[in-house]
Amino acid sequence: MQKKIILWCSVIVLNSGLLSAQAGDLNPPSPDPDDPARALYTLEDIYQRLLNGAMGVLRGAGFVEPTGEPGSTGHTLNDLMSIAPTEDNTDGALPSEVLDGKTYWGLRTDGAWGLQTGTLATQTIDNSTVNQTAGNYAEFDLSDPADGGDSDLIASNLASGVDIFGVLGTALIAVGNAVENQVLAGATFSTSAGVNLTGTMPDSSTDITPSAVDQTIPQGYHDG
Repeated sequence: MQKKIILWCSVIVLNSGLLSAQAGDLNPPSPDPDDPARALYTLEDIYQRLLNGAMGVLRGAGFVEPTGEPGSTGHTLNDLMSIAPTEDNTDGALPSEVLDGKTYWGLRTDGAWGLQTGTLATQTIDNSTVNQTAGNYAEFDLSDPADGGDSDLIASNLASGVDIFGVLGTALIAVGNAVENQVLAGATFSTSAGVNLTGTMPDSSTDITPSAVDQTIPQGYHDG
């Protein structure tokens, strides 16, 4: 009785093994050797893609007999690896360093390897402050408000000889220390203390007849 039980268990185990082996699909994915889905690129196609971006051409799916003996011009796997991108976690660009929307192949293995898309936004200048946000700026005219510039950035607003962003100043800087009562009334002048000041010195021109009697000459401007 014990021998029969052991025999039946062995048969059951064997049959289970046969059932599991028959569970897979034995048919090939594409039985037709000329199916285009079976076409492959060559190693040379891959080499040229890495070297210069050439698209390459899928070879025909069907087997083609070689037309001659193997040549020595083909590239090896080592050749492919010699021109393949290598990691650069020092100088390799980050997405934040590439213009927004522009694609590139990242060389960093710390999170930016492979095909990447830049995220660096284009900034607009702010003429209300000298401190500008770091980033990419499109070409602009610092003196054109339409570009975010300042229309006050013109030559007549800059001191003569002063160059700011290529704008050479022409304005004369007032110097001197005269005050209003030292300049003829109605005349305008500028000094280091102010500009467009108006003199207040009176025009005291008068005819004087010389005599032996002392005469008072009024203070002010005399034309001689």
